[in-house]
Amino acid sequence: MRLVEVAQLTKKIVLIVATLMTLYLIFLVSKEPTRNLYLTIFPPKNLPTIGFGYLDPLEFTAAPTLNSTPQYVLNTRTGQLPTNIPNVVKVYKFILPRLSFGAGEKAQKDALFLGFGEENRTSPLNATTFEWQDVQFGGSLKIDLTTNTMQLVTPLTGKGSFFPAGKFMNKESVIEKAKEVFKQIGRFQDFLYTNPDRGSQTVAYGKFKSNGVVKADSPLEAQLARVDFFRKIVDYPILGPDPKKGLLRIFIRAYDDKPQFPQLSFPLIESYYWEINTDEKEVATYPAIPISAAWDQIAQNKGVIANVTPSGASPFVDSPPVKIQKILINDVYMAYYDNTKPQKFLQPIYVFQGNFTGDNGITGDISLYYPAISGQYVKTSGAAQGQGQTTKNK
Repeated sequence: MRLVEVAQLTKKIVLIVATLMTLYLIFLVSKEPTRNLYLTIFPPKNLPTIGFGYLDPLEFTAAPTLNSTPQYVLNTRTGQLPTNIPNVVKVYKFILPRLSFGAGEKAQKDALFLGFGEENRTSPLNATTFEWQDVQFGGSLKIDLTTNTMQLVTPLTGKGSFFPAGKFMNKESVIEKAKEVFKQIGRFQDFLYTNPDRGSQTVAYGKFKSNGVVKADSPLEAQLARVDFFRKIVDYPILGPDPKKGLLRIFIRAYDDKPQFPQLSFPLIESYYWEINTDEKEVATYPAIPISAAWDQIAQNKGVIANVTPSGASPFVDSPPVKIQKILINDVYMAYYDNTKPQKFLQPIYVFQGNFTGDNGITGDISLYYPAISGQYVKTSGAAQGQGQTTKNK
């Protein structure tokens, strides 16, 4: 090839490269304005409304663990993060409770049903929180008249003789008994709990041993039953600070119609009960952070460990803290976060569930939370744990 032809070919190549680079630069400069103009003319149907403005940061409660920086391994069935997570998510309003006329009278009526009479009340009648104390068995009952929350706890140590075995029929009958109790005390009206397509329950059985209440293998040997109530909205579960504890939960003793000690019939009741406004006109939508971004934070130990359950642990006793060395994440999904105190909004979170190994070969189940909504849409909390959240220890 002659030099003249080489020169001409070189000029053409330089011209083509220069033209391509110019077009690429024009594309980079005009890409975002063109996209914004297009979205202005043809807005997408699922464009986030940001209808509630800045949201309150989620207040998580971390499960107690011994200080450690565990290794995180993604161990899902596909080895990948889920691909069906929406990029726009709904946020709902809670229907916040108010102090109502007659709340004190109702609280006393509920207390009497649970075996706590007027002689057990330790709070004044003008208080906003009523409290009772059972001197005989050490039980305590607290009802907040403003939030309508209820906490009843009776120590179980040394009380096995008051809990007969073999009195439970089956899982269904235990659930029905638990429902009856919550209906009786006016804490089981929410459609998301009562509808079988939205509400669900878990049941565990316990028996008394010298070291406390341990898991029983069948109703025939059980002296105690635990029932946790859960609800979901659309197809997403609603979880509390501990995903294994329902925000309605109860311990039930098998008892006769006229028990000798009614205050032992339900040694534990926890009720954190607020309804959710599911009217689509009252719902706002927000952008969700990519699941990959949430996983990056989890892998850097910036998530919140919401539950740690060692293998063989009793469902009736909180487990002591353990030092975690390695975490295998087997499942990742979106849920909504409820709390043990009122929130304005029901917000989505990412849940990372799996198994852990710790010191001395201990193993078990573990769950972690991370907010699903970007911190840019959340009020500044000053928290260092993660975006859009604050954290306290249990």
